[in-house]
Amino acid sequence: MLLENMSSYFFLLVTVLAILYLKVFETGYGIEHQTEENRNEDESPNECERLQQEKENNYKAVLAIAGTSESAMYSPRDTDSPIQYLLYTPDHPEEPCFLEPNLEALERCPFNATYPMKFLIHGFLVKITPASVDNVFMLMKNKFLALYECNVIVVDWSNYNKPPYTIAAFNSQLVATELSNLIKYLQKNKGIHPENVHLIGQSLGAQMAGAAGRITPNLGRITGDYC
Repeated sequence: MLLENMSSYFFLLVTVLAILYLKVFETGYGIEHQTEENRNEDESPNECERLQQEKENNYKAVLAIAGTSESAMYSPRDTDSPIQYLLYTPDHPEEPCFLEPNLEALERCPFNATYPMKFLIHGFLVKITPASVDNVFMLMKNKFLALYECNVIVVDWSNYNKPPYTIAAFNSQLVATELSNLIKYLQKNKGIHPENVHLIGQSLGAQMAGAAGRITPNLGRITGDYC
């Protein structure tokens, strides 16, 4: 009788784990499917995998040459949160304010709830350097602020985008939930409209944008570059 009960419990446990496993990969497939149409016609899935592997190999080579560790290269600049939301505005286009989902940050940062919001989300192995003038995300930020009155928020999740790629991909889904929570917090406490939010992602950042959009009702726009 005891063996029968143990067998039943074991079967139930395996079933639950199998459902969770399928749910995680179903989510990943949905996000990849969303960004499929944005992929360059000349870049096949195999080419994207090759590029990601090349990035990972280059990253390991840099660590070996520098003789340093991953934690030393990717130390957080703002100890309050391992995920950084760097807010730039027309009045403060160069110095970021580290936005967080709390009232202290909302009072400290020059956030204008009437402005549209542009979230810039990097991908695998990218390191955000606010002081770098040639960083592509800084260039995008500068162009947006030159053309529009808007809040530009650079999402720095470089503490979670390191090899292996499979772990970084899993982490991107968790960070997407945090990003969605931030948007909902701003909606509740600052009265922003999700329709005015534009998520712009590159590589894993594109998948993150899709995942955040899926759980953020009435999100305005998502733009993604797959590779």
